[in-house]
Amino acid sequence: MTAAVSGVAVEIRWAAAFAVAVTVGLLAARAVRQAKPVNRLTGEPRPRPSYLGALPVVAGTVAGTVLAPGLLSRTVIVLVAAMAVAFVTAAYGSNLSSGAGLVATCVAAAFACSAAGVRLEATGSAVFDGALTVLWLPVAMWAVAGVARFDDDRLVAIVAAVSAVAVFGLAAFGGSDATATLAAATVGATLAFLVHYLDPDSLPVGDAGRLFLGFVLAASAVEAPTATGVPATILVPFLILAVPLIDLAALTVARARRGRSLRTGRGGHLARCLGASGLSSGPVIAVLVGVQMLLVGVAVLLGRNVVPAAYGAGAALVAVVALTATAAKARLYPEKPTGIPKWAWRAALILVAVPLALAVPAGAAILMSRSQVESASAAVQKGLDAQRKGDSRAAAELFASARTGFEAANRRLSGPLPSLGLAVPLVAPNLRALRTLVDSAEKVARAGQRVSASATSGRLRIVGGKIAFDEVRAVAVELQEANQTLRVVSHRMERIRRDFLLGGLRRTIDRNQVRLSAAVKDSQAVVDAARLAPAILGSDGARHYLLAVQNNAELRATGGLIGDYGELTFEGGAGHLDRFGRIAELIDGGAKSERVLHAPPEYVARYGQFGPARALQNVNMTPDFPTAGAILADLYSQSGGRAVDGVLAIDPFGLAALLQLTGPVEVAPWPEPISAENVVDITLRAAYATFDNTGRIDFLGNVAKAVVERVTTADLGEPARMAFVLGSAVRDRHLMLYLTRPEEQSLVQRIGLGGDLPQLQGDSMLVVNQNAVASKVDFYLHRRVKYSAHLQPSGGTARLSARLEVTLDNTAPAEGLPRYVIGPNAPNFEPGENYTFFSAYVPTNLVSADLDGAPTTFESASELGRNAYSSFISIPARSTRKVGLDLEGTVGLSPGGWYDFRLYRQPLVMADDVDIEIDVPAGWRIAETKGIDLVEAGRARGSFQLEGGRTVAVRLERLP
Repeated sequence: MTAAVSGVAVEIRWAAAFAVAVTVGLLAARAVRQAKPVNRLTGEPRPRPSYLGALPVVAGTVAGTVLAPGLLSRTVIVLVAAMAVAFVTAAYGSNLSSGAGLVATCVAAAFACSAAGVRLEATGSAVFDGALTVLWLPVAMWAVAGVARFDDDRLVAIVAAVSAVAVFGLAAFGGSDATATLAAATVGATLAFLVHYLDPDSLPVGDAGRLFLGFVLAASAVEAPTATGVPATILVPFLILAVPLIDLAALTVARARRGRSLRTGRGGHLARCLGASGLSSGPVIAVLVGVQMLLVGVAVLLGRNVVPAAYGAGAALVAVVALTATAAKARLYPEKPTGIPKWAWRAALILVAVPLALAVPAGAAILMSRSQVESASAAVQKGLDAQRKGDSRAAAELFASARTGFEAANRRLSGPLPSLGLAVPLVAPNLRALRTLVDSAEKVARAGQRVSASATSGRLRIVGGKIAFDEVRAVAVELQEANQTLRVVSHRMERIRRDFLLGGLRRTIDRNQVRLSAAVKDSQAVVDAARLAPAILGSDGARHYLLAVQNNAELRATGGLIGDYGELTFEGGAGHLDRFGRIAELIDGGAKSERVLHAPPEYVARYGQFGPARALQNVNMTPDFPTAGAILADLYSQSGGRAVDGVLAIDPFGLAALLQLTGPVEVAPWPEPISAENVVDITLRAAYATFDNTGRIDFLGNVAKAVVERVTTADLGEPARMAFVLGSAVRDRHLMLYLTRPEEQSLVQRIGLGGDLPQLQGDSMLVVNQNAVASKVDFYLHRRVKYSAHLQPSGGTARLSARLEVTLDNTAPAEGLPRYVIGPNAPNFEPGENYTFFSAYVPTNLVSADLDGAPTTFESASELGRNAYSSFISIPARSTRKVGLDLEGTVGLSPGGWYDFRLYRQPLVMADDVDIEIDVPAGWRIAETKGIDLVEAGRARGSFQLEGGRTVAVRLERLP
């Protein structure tokens, strides 16, 4: 509502500027016509000064702009400069070619460029672009003033009005309120002059009015915002003032070839050339205004990025050729052309030779520093890899080597001779960008060296399951400093203009910017972890956490059935396992009838039917672990347990990761040590063939208990090594943590340990199977997922039609394994049968569903900001079923036209095999891909195993 009201207010402002300009312009015109100047000495009437003809245009434009609210200071500067030009021109003889007029226009241009920040960005060199702007403003002024020098001022007024309409369109669409207001006032003032000009007693606008209009249009054409990037945007102001500029260019060439001065005479202008061909004043104006309107339309379309820059350049070229050829046919000069003067050739040679000479040292420095930058960048990457693996000593050495290399490259690029390249078009932005890149990389290497060197001191080594809090707090300060360095460097990289950069350098900067953004996010999480870790580990008092041991052989959404539980206590940085037992103890603990389910409404609506308050093994049927963790913590205290500060969930794959840190453990009566290499096979397969159900439950619980107790007493090494070893288990959701305190839970989710299903962005998919027959056959479940998406882009969204196919392959045998493994554990089921509660979480709407090609129905629900489509499916032993879902909907596109498809993984025993195909309709193409391959212009495909979450993306682009 606020935005709508604001939009209406802006539109009223523009209308007010136009209306005031018309009104004041007409009043000023009337005053000019009624003026009766007399000679003060004789008292006789004398002619009205010609400069009074500029009054309607100047007064109308100024009044319309100033009286409208929301005026910006730079607009005032442009108006002051334009009025100064008009005043000086009027005061010194109303002669465009007078010395005073020339000086005034140049001074006004420099003033607008420096004081108002008017800048024509064409080369990326601040020096060259500034000089070009100072040249552009007077040249454009003179072009507008000269276009009508054939005794009919209608042409200059109409051309100015058409150009101002284009500026208004670009500024209005681009959100530049002040520029749009100035353009609206200019249109109103020129229309008022045209009405005044119809009166036989009117005065022409004169050089003062023409130069005023020329300055306003030249400045506002540069200021009008465009959606296309530079250097293509340079075409827009040239197209807005196309006819005046072509007129000036044709005149300049014609007179230069004949040795004539530009400051004298009126011959050679396009209007006079067309008049010489036999056209009267009206048709001449119609032709030139028609061409101007055509090119102005191209300027608006180009500026809004509706048509490619090549179209704008082509249209300008056609107009130049056509009008120049017309001018060349006119016989307005008695002299024959003698060719381009020598001074023009010398000037062209200087313009080419000087930039080349200035660019040579910069180019040499860039080439000579290239190998240093490449080797230093490789050292940084190796240092980061070493740091992630916990080898801080090697990381410190690599960062030191990288720092030395970047410092040497920085000295080479920043010398006085290479700095001359900053004045050279196109060279300047590339040199500045490379300097920023190298200097930023040197700061990153320095910060990495400092943090790695601190880690090698062994201050943070976790020995006997205990960590020194004072050392953690000291290191947190160093980490915060490093994080601040990364933020500053990332901000500098973001501010680098990419428009004029060479392709290789642009890709390097973009790649490093992505890495830096990720590094800032990761380092902030590390800083927060160092700040909060002491409290989490009991520095301010004992902390208690519920341990939930999941079994992936009997699936639940967050991984598997919670078969065992424990209670971990941390106090003073040391941890110990206080309690451990079967989940049945909690289910039977407390009065079942008194347990109350406190859960979000959508959880209750979807899973209340499965009785999670009575059957705690069903609590984790939601795929969002923070939700399941909060419910578990609450129900634990209602089931005979104490109030806990969080919940830690782990499965056999998570135990394998912990065993990489602790080494093997021995658990009776298993005959061999249980290690990271064999714990998954033992706990999910071999134990079922060795023990009966009771013995198997006890054994699995003892394995989990032994591993956790070893963790609380072993030498685990540095936190960096722990993070590296546990990283894959965390990414694959085999190790998840929920904390009851919001700030700590936020940290857990940022570092990827939360097991949460993030807020929906773009398109996404999560497939979930949940065991509904109390067997362990999910060990034998393998899924193949195929997703085919057709995209119809429209603005910032895309219409999506998709087909999701999930093949469920049950390889469980029908005999040869205990009944508690393959069933049947309930009537109406067969041995080895997998009866599963299947769900697909997507943002789109279900059109139809089928099972093995036959139509079927799916239950529809809403959960976690997504649509959840579910059904119970029976998969007999040694058989396969195929689920098909046809989906439709609208998904948002990321900036740049990217379609993002995020895949989330349920922690199964076997990773899903995934096939993705994305295509777009005719008239569109896939310009770039991430995570999948481009097959042809309109189609991309990818195949992979889904381990952890994954994002694939394609950038959509309309064909020209």
